[in-house]
Amino acid sequence: MKTMKSEYLRTEAGPVEGAPQMYAAGSAGAFRVKKRRVPKYLKVLAAGLGLYLAALFCLGVYQMWDLKKQINTLEAEQRGLLEQQQRLKEEMNSLNSPQMIERIARESLRMVKPGETVIIPAYTGDNPPTY
Repeated sequence: MKTMKSEYLRTEAGPVEGAPQMYAAGSAGAFRVKKRRVPKYLKVLAAGLGLYLAALFCLGVYQMWDLKKQINTLEAEQRGLLEQQQRLKEEMNSLNSPQMIERIARESLRMVKPGETVIIPAYTGDNPPTY
């Protein structure tokens, strides 16, 4: 009579042909399980997949490092532009004052107030007059 135990067949007379052999130490019912051997192509495939994933990881780390470097550069540029904007706003506010407008008109455009006379220096050879 054949009985089924775990995955292996055996009879009262002994193991069935092709089934794993019992241990010789006398432990009844214990079978020696043959280790499955992993085919070589699966090992190569797993190694290749591992290398591919490692390369992708390294590439991702490099891209993150490069993006952080770009972010730091852009943040520094942004700080510089904000400072320049602040200086330009202050200059614009100062140029809108009546005193500054008068000064620029007097120096650049040679404008005078009513009743004032303009004295123009004579030409001295090396330095031509600037109007």
